[in-house]
Amino acid sequence: MAEHIANSLTQPLHVHQASDLMGKYVGETEQNMAPMFRDAERESAVLLLDKADSYLLKVNEMLHGVERFHGIFI
Repeated sequence: MAEHIANSLTQPLHVHQASDLMGKYVGETEQNMAPMFRDAERESAVLLLDKADSYLLKVNEMLHGVERFHGIFI
């Protein structure tokens, strides 16, 4: 569905796995997330974060990133 949305809008699709962003050290996850939002917004991309609900609901940077993101976040 995300690919269909991106194609319909003629925008690139950025796909990230939540497990790829999770760090084992304090603050590492947040550091990994910030560029994800920044890059997607800079490229006007549709952003898909797969499995976000199971990993990242408590991560503050994701919540702030979603609030600030001017684009489509799935």
